[in-house]
Amino acid sequence: IRVKDENNKSPVFLNVESGSILEHKRAGTVVMQVTAIDADGTYPNNRITYKIDEKDPSLQDKFHINPDTGTITTKEEFDREMKEYYTLTVIAQDGAPSSLLKNGRPN
Repeated sequence: IRVKDENNKSPVFLNVESGSILEHKRAGTVVMQVTAIDADGTYPNNRITYKIDEKDPSLQDKFHINPDTGTITTKEEFDREMKEYYTLTVIAQDGAPSSLLKNGRPN
């Protein structure tokens, strides 16, 4: 008898911190990398992908996150005198429908 893994664990971020970048750096400059883990035992239940929350669409034009690595880069050159801070919400989700949420979406 084989016991199958159920997608009952949610991703948890390992590093919750602030990134920074010097003004006037070219687009494509790395700001920071986020990392999360998922305690489920098998793929795709433990495969994590990252995205920037879409609730502020203007941030999608300014930052990019690699969905596989969590590396956040710029899409434009920034000027501190124009704006000093940006707040991004990063979402980490696993790769299978959740057995916790019962809505067909990943954890």
